[in-house]
Amino acid sequence: MFDLIVVTSKANEEKFSVQAPCVRIDQAVDASFLADPSDFRPCGPQPVLGYVGTFWDRTNIDLLLRIARERPHCRLLLVGPELNRRLSDSGLLGLGNVEWVGSVPNDQVPQQLKRMNLCLIPHLDTPFSRSMSPLKLFQYIASGKPVVSSAVEGLELASHLIRIEGDPGSFLEAIDEELAADALEKFLERVAFAKAQTWESRVNRILSKLDEVLGPELA
Repeated sequence: MFDLIVVTSKANEEKFSVQAPCVRIDQAVDASFLADPSDFRPCGPQPVLGYVGTFWDRTNIDLLLRIARERPHCRLLLVGPELNRRLSDSGLLGLGNVEWVGSVPNDQVPQQLKRMNLCLIPHLDTPFSRSMSPLKLFQYIASGKPVVSSAVEGLELASHLIRIEGDPGSFLEAIDEELAADALEKFLERVAFAKAQTWESRVNRILSKLDEVLGPELA
């Protein structure tokens, strides 16, 4: 029997709220990911589109393949390990404008983000993706870069700062539009938002809910 269940998605909140009170929190971001204003760089003729994360069943490899083929003037920078052979067997890594650096330590991810002009969340809509709050969303925003995501759960808190598109054609158009419209003002707005998404704020939300459930005398 639980007094409080902490979840990171609407799907899990609906699932577990029948067992005990639930508090839903989003992921947060470490201060080491926060960009400095001097990090802003307008993109040149060969923008770098980046993805940071694990390559497996939730990753839309077909979408990444289409981006690389239909935007040959862009470089596609992929950061993270693969848990199956879908990435290696897709033909994506054989394209001249694709770079896969594999797994890197967490403290090196901010440096990889600095190489990017735009960040991607090419997730498939699956039961697993609906049960999560993507950590990369907050790391991306902390880097100040524009973000284009497929239409999946867990993006609500930052939906006003990113582009969410439900089909590949719109996803590609959003990449073009976000690259063209990026500016220092938008960069600073994203970083300012990320500064408020601390782990301390998430813990405080849990403690506040615990006070509500148990009463301040027992929490």
